[in-house]
Amino acid sequence: MSGGGVRNASMSSRLGAGPIRSYFRILASGAFEHCAYARVHLGSRVWAPIALAHYLLVGEARGCRPTPFFDPDHARAAHTGPAGTSVFACFLAAG
Repeated sequence: MSGGGVRNASMSSRLGAGPIRSYFRILASGAFEHCAYARVHLGSRVWAPIALAHYLLVGEARGCRPTPFFDPDHARAAHTGPAGTSVFACFLAAG
């Protein structure tokens, strides 16, 4: 049983502050506007369930806004997080 704990800790450390951690940090914050993002960047609110995944995989690199109050250009210039970390997730973590 203790081997499983070591394996899980190792997996957790490999994921670090990468895309999966960013996904859950943004999701837990409630700040991402799924319907609005899907309507503007995916063409329909029907795509709201995958909007956050799209943002992290494609949208952030394209400069899409996850919510109107967030300026991706300004945040990217001030971003000091590790590579692979979402700029929006770091913004939310900073408070």
